[in-house]
Amino acid sequence: MRIATRLKLGAWVPVFVALAICLALLFSHRAMRAALDEGQAARQIMHSVNALNHVALSYILHQDDQLRLQFVTEHNAVSGLAAAIEFESPQRQQVLERIRRHSGLMKDAFLELISTYESGASGANAVLLTEAGKRLAGRVITGARDTLSDAVRLEGLIHNEIATIQRNINLLVFFLIIGITFSLTAALSRMTRSINTSLAALRRGTEVIAAGDLNYRIAIATRDEIGELSQAFNLMTERLKETTVSRDELSKEVEERKQAEQELRQSRQDLDRAQEVGQIGSWRMDVLRNVLTWSDENHRIFGVPKGSTLTYETFLGIVHPEDRQYVDTRWKAGLRGEPYDIEHRISVAGEVRWVRERAFLEFNEVGKLLGGFGITQDITERKRVEAELRGLAQQRQLALDASRMGW
Repeated sequence: MRIATRLKLGAWVPVFVALAICLALLFSHRAMRAALDEGQAARQIMHSVNALNHVALSYILHQDDQLRLQFVTEHNAVSGLAAAIEFESPQRQQVLERIRRHSGLMKDAFLELISTYESGASGANAVLLTEAGKRLAGRVITGARDTLSDAVRLEGLIHNEIATIQRNINLLVFFLIIGITFSLTAALSRMTRSINTSLAALRRGTEVIAAGDLNYRIAIATRDEIGELSQAFNLMTERLKETTVSRDELSKEVEERKQAEQELRQSRQDLDRAQEVGQIGSWRMDVLRNVLTWSDENHRIFGVPKGSTLTYETFLGIVHPEDRQYVDTRWKAGLRGEPYDIEHRISVAGEVRWVRERAFLEFNEVGKLLGGFGITQDITERKRVEAELRGLAQQRQLALDASRMGW
């Protein structure tokens, strides 16, 4: 992954963290809102139960018709609130059902109590009714107490749930921040180490290349900007190496050309000195016009009168027939740049002579072949002496062989 992409992702991480926290807070807020609504309903039930208990106790003490009507009104309010609520928690729903049941029992006992008070019996029945009224009043008070206790418990359960939700929200936000911060820190640390390692390898490679080692290659395989930079360095080194090799080859070629020119000048000087003392002949050839120019000594060696038209074919016609193919092959090879230093025979007025020829090519400024010049040396006498020496050597060897065999 490219460094720019990783940095962009790193810059977006805080946004993702904020979005995650907002979503968590949103869902938590909904749960908190539902719990608060349930808590509000539980408090309303508790307040209504308190009011219902107060009315019931007041009626037991005073038996006022107004209080009886008020009890019915408060009880209907409690029943309506209890009927309008449904909890998802089984525990809270169970407490709510108990409130409904106890409030119902409380109402039944209260209605029986009203009926007892309104009967108005006297004598022995009065004692029984009084006793029944006390028991019914006790049932009303017990129902009121149980209903109030259940309402308080329900409110407490909802309060605990609200506290739990708040604690879970705080823990969720905390762990989100810690987890994402740790992950981001680890990712940035890993990316920093990777970049530092790549930069160190790149710096070490540039130092080695700067020291002159053009065969060194920076081994960074990452597919990021530093990897591309290392590849560019390797490509630059390869091209620099090719340029250096080409430059060295050019320098070598220039040196060889200078050395060849020096040898050519030296050969010309040797030729001039040799011609002055009449040792060898010289010649020059214009390749483009196929024209040969011979020195006086060359005319004497080849037996060709001065003023004759000289071409390569003229020269080749003087070469001994047995050596003609060999000379022609070597001459054409010499025009391609191969050394031309040969010994061959020529036929002059029916006489066979041996000559040695050496040639040197000449080029123009753009390297085009113009022609060449050379020297010719009559080595007939040397060949004759070599032949005599070989004959003497053969005779001596035959004499030695004969002495060994006892002849």
